[in-house]
Amino acid sequence: MILSTDDIRARVEDLLIEAIGTAPPGIGETSPLDGMDGWDSVARVVLIAAVESEFGVRIESGDFDGVATIGELTAMIARGLSGGEETS
Repeated sequence: MILSTDDIRARVEDLLIEAIGTAPPGIGETSPLDGMDGWDSVARVVLIAAVESEFGVRIESGDFDGVATIGELTAMIARGLSGGEETS
């Protein structure tokens, strides 16, 4: 099954909500990860593990350092699913 960017983003939003334990108001593509209620180092690790499990991609911690928004994480996953270099 090929996932659209919208499908990936919707699932990322769900995984983020699970990781931080709350649904941020107005969550969307441009929502910044830093500054969200509940976002901390534990939520970061939980989100990375959930994304890796859900999508079957590997995200290196250093690669995730450059991810500031849900849209950027979605793009990273999409590249990984299509064989891009950001994920392995």
